[in-house]
Amino acid sequence: MEIRGKTALVTGGTDGIGLCIARLLKEKGASVIVCGRRANLLASAQAEGLERLKPTCRHRQALRLWSTR
Repeated sequence: MEIRGKTALVTGGTDGIGLCIARLLKEKGASVIVCGRRANLLASAQAEGLERLKPTCRHRQALRLWSTR
């Protein structure tokens, strides 16, 4: 499956398995947006080059952002 140039939304992507998945998707060429609840972990993910949503985001907001790509 080719994912280069695709956009991926990873909920829970700031820690654990979600972060590992986000990193792998980015490594494979996808644009990755992560969503999580803790602002400090979101900042860390952003420092790695992952896009992030606000810690208080709702799935509707995430889908709106994702659908504009």
